[in-house]
Amino acid sequence: MAASSSDRSHYRCCFDTWLTVQRQDLEELLHGAASYPDDPKKLHALVEKNVQHFEEYRENRSMLAQQDAPAFLCLAWCNTLENSLLWIGGCRPSLAIRLVYSLCGSELDARLDQYLSGERKGTISEVSGTQLNQINSLHMKILREEERLTSRMASLQEDIVDEPLASIAKELSHVGEPSETADKVLEGHALTLGRMLLEADNLRLSTLKRLVEILTTLQAVDLLASSKKLHLSLHEWGKRWNRGRSPDQGEERGGIGEVGGLLIKGERGRASEGGRGRSLERGGI
Repeated sequence: MAASSSDRSHYRCCFDTWLTVQRQDLEELLHGAASYPDDPKKLHALVEKNVQHFEEYRENRSMLAQQDAPAFLCLAWCNTLENSLLWIGGCRPSLAIRLVYSLCGSELDARLDQYLSGERKGTISEVSGTQLNQINSLHMKILREEERLTSRMASLQEDIVDEPLASIAKELSHVGEPSETADKVLEGHALTLGRMLLEADNLRLSTLKRLVEILTTLQAVDLLASSKKLHLSLHEWGKRWNRGRSPDQGEERGGIGEVGGLLIKGERGRASEGGRGRSLERGGI
């Protein structure tokens, strides 16, 4: 069943609500890491809350994708930079692991003198050899799963030029004229895309869960905060990229704010998003 414009507004609202949750979670993670870094119980509660939020977002997307799965493979509510980075409706699960490697290297370089003097803070740069082996094993496993899903997606795309669509298109009197058979084939295609989106989201979630199991609670908080800052920063950078190259598109992407989960167009929305962008530039929300 094709989605209506009202349905698609719900899709956009789902994404905007997710961004709001991301910002709120980031505030709590940064506060927790600064205020009680030696309280694993409180930090663990923060980590669990963040994982739960991702599970809820996955469930919401899964329900909405039943109506129009292709909409979640090319996200009209994201900017072009974000869309260029998509893998089956989101980020590659392995990027979370690559982020761990990146943070380990950058933080170790920045704190090398402190590290050599024996000072420890328990952050992600201090992963142990055992942890690193577990992360490497997880990385290899996730790469294999990504390759499997990527191969399935390629096959699904190739099916478009197979029967019966190729013959239907060839025999049409007018390009794009209605065809019940074509509609049924495309409905089946969309349902398969929806199942693949759910598999990809499940892989993203399972990767995150396994990573936070391997890391200490403080390291997990460090990773979650860093990933959210990167995600939100890319969102803001992408909007500025669009505005600098396509004024009309920039207004559309940047002129929508969210208040209480509702979409609001106009100056108030632009001011709201602009304020968040400046806050990100200062290194916090």
